[in-house]
Amino acid sequence: MRIWNRLAPKAGAYWRLTLFPVGTVINTWGNLYYNTPYRYQGLFLFLVGGAIAFYGLWGVDTLPLWDVLAVRLGTPKWRHLRGNIRLLLGAAVPLIFLHHARFSIGRVIHGAAQPGDFELAAGVLVWIWIMLSCGVSSVEPKDAPFERLPGRIMRAARVRVAANWAGVVAAGLYFYPRLLSAYPAQAVSLGVTFAVALIVIMHKVYARVRKLCTQVHAASQALRRDLDELAAADPAAPATSLQSAARRSWDTLSRSLHTRLDSGYPRFGVPFLREEVVTDLEARVLAAIDAMPGEPDAGKQVHEDLAAIIKACGERIDVVA
Repeated sequence: MRIWNRLAPKAGAYWRLTLFPVGTVINTWGNLYYNTPYRYQGLFLFLVGGAIAFYGLWGVDTLPLWDVLAVRLGTPKWRHLRGNIRLLLGAAVPLIFLHHARFSIGRVIHGAAQPGDFELAAGVLVWIWIMLSCGVSSVEPKDAPFERLPGRIMRAARVRVAANWAGVVAAGLYFYPRLLSAYPAQAVSLGVTFAVALIVIMHKVYARVRKLCTQVHAASQALRRDLDELAAADPAAPATSLQSAARRSWDTLSRSLHTRLDSGYPRFGVPFLREEVVTDLEARVLAAIDAMPGEPDAGKQVHEDLAAIIKACGERIDVVA
């Protein structure tokens, strides 16, 4: 019992790590059945194994090794490198799924596909759509949120477009062979319809990003001007009205910072800034408002953060979006 009491807490903390090799084995096992009569069973094993391995991979965060590295390698340079590694690993997962279906996708492109090729390619693209739609926010780097903001905005838009395209193409691959056999004359119109859908989806995503960036840019400028007026006010005179105006400007900016860049759905999108970053910025903004005009330099760090936000949004302003 004594040995079990010592091992049980560790086993409970690291049990997810066992899912990664288990899922990898299942994934590889399913891949072996690709060119056999059991290809659909193999596809099922491949997708399930990939999902299990992907879920178990995040258990690596529970290893004590990360605590040691955080202490010994907790420099800004290491944190930046770790964030880039997270992005690379996140991008590698959809590429692995595409690699599995590369032959089927190639036959579809060259017009030599069989019905099974359409279904395999559609199934893989559905999984890619799910991963890109739900997993983007989790792999975003957590260091230097304001310095990384331009990349965050760009990635949110491009990944959302890629995810939507994967979903539309998956639907097209699934319905195309069925509709083609029943309505062969409609093949061209069906292809044009899907092409137009892809263009419309891309336009709507980028229009949303430009509109949100425009709102954030305007709200950040308004808050910065209110803070400048508050800092320049006479400390001996009442500043209640200036402080109230600055708080209202922050309320407007806060709503935009919580808004998701690429989607209006809470589970499918990347917020402009992470919740903890907005909370920290709010605490510093309100503290600076309360300290001024008696302490004109109280909002110096806030000014730098707002300047970074304004710079990130400056290239994406579109007042008619």
